[in-house]
Amino acid sequence: MPNLQVRPVRLAPGHEVPVLVSDGVQVYETSWWLVDQLLPSLRGSAPNTMAAKMRSVAHWLQWADYHKFNWATAVQSGKFMSSQTIGQVLKWMELEVDLSGSDRVKRLRVAPRTAANRTGFLYQFLNWYSNRLVEAMPPSTYKGIVLEAYREWTSVWETKVRTAFPRSAPTRPPETMGEEQRELFLRVIRPGDPGNPWRKGLQVRNYALLMVLYEHGLRISDVQQLRTDDLRLEKGLFTIAERIADPEETRRRRPNPKRRGHTVRTLRFTPESLEAMKLWLAERAQRDKWPGATRNAFVFVSHMAKTSKALSTRRPGQLFQDLRKAYPEKRRKGGQVVNVGFNDDYFHPHALRHDRAVRFVLDYYAKHGEWDLGGQEAMRKVFGWSLDSRQPAYYGGAALLAIGVKAMVELTDYRTQMGVAMEAEEEE
Repeated sequence: MPNLQVRPVRLAPGHEVPVLVSDGVQVYETSWWLVDQLLPSLRGSAPNTMAAKMRSVAHWLQWADYHKFNWATAVQSGKFMSSQTIGQVLKWMELEVDLSGSDRVKRLRVAPRTAANRTGFLYQFLNWYSNRLVEAMPPSTYKGIVLEAYREWTSVWETKVRTAFPRSAPTRPPETMGEEQRELFLRVIRPGDPGNPWRKGLQVRNYALLMVLYEHGLRISDVQQLRTDDLRLEKGLFTIAERIADPEETRRRRPNPKRRGHTVRTLRFTPESLEAMKLWLAERAQRDKWPGATRNAFVFVSHMAKTSKALSTRRPGQLFQDLRKAYPEKRRKGGQVVNVGFNDDYFHPHALRHDRAVRFVLDYYAKHGEWDLGGQEAMRKVFGWSLDSRQPAYYGGAALLAIGVKAMVELTDYRTQMGVAMEAEEEE
């Protein structure tokens, strides 16, 4: 097995790009793949997605090395892959392997979705590499035969992949808070509330940050990269901007934005989030409380003794840990809730995005009486999803299920009340 590793390389503008190396030398084919797809990747993929692509190719190269399979030779000879070989590759992509350089192979299966993602990334690489090799061939009858074989390979590959990894809708419901949890959350995060778990000097900042997450369902990276020049408070608007290389970004661990979909969008503050933001900006301007904050481009800054730097990427998650610690949810052995609080299953920064998405569908349904394509398109723009994203349908199904469950509970309560009333009349 080759000694394959994925290593990050930092470019001059500040981009961090993963590269695939073998015994310390960058793999030739993936080097050209990186060059050809560098700019699109920086705009369309986060660094961890690019790293996953490289790991998928490394996974494939280990299989190719073990079976002495040369993709360049297979393409140029017009053989590509047989149906049996494709099946072997797909089975290999389902296995976990050790990319640390040892010859030990972990015969453990990964999740079907992980295997499907690996296979998709591998297809991007093989397809790109095949196109380069075929285009480099001089015009001839043989080139036409190779092109025909290439089309046949792609057809067989797609058929095999659909069979091995059938695409299905997510079965896990989104993490959302119940009405009691929402009421508790909105109460204890307010500055000055007796149950607020943070010291007085941090309550206003934490309140503004959490209200923006709750009211608008933003990704945590969007909030961390929000700058003061993105705010237009006089109009009640703010912009989620895409900054590939931000000279103001000095954090050691940088936010990892998602750059696919409506990445640049303008949203309108709600009355609650606008009030929280104005309150925070007024306190942020006080030099004695937040020294250096006025010289910082980012909206949310950390509280330091001498200067206020951009808020660390880990701090939002710690806020949720503080709330879970202060208000743990207690249940009996049978699962019945004894004390309303927060638990690890649904209470984390991204869970507020799930919660807002479900509330978005419910609000739209209440206003229009149905969940239609217009609502799905509006949701894609608000939440920054791509035009082909299936997330609106996913959240729509979850929200409509909640409507149905609520209606059934109300009907059951109504029937119980009617039954009690009828029994009372009969007794009289």
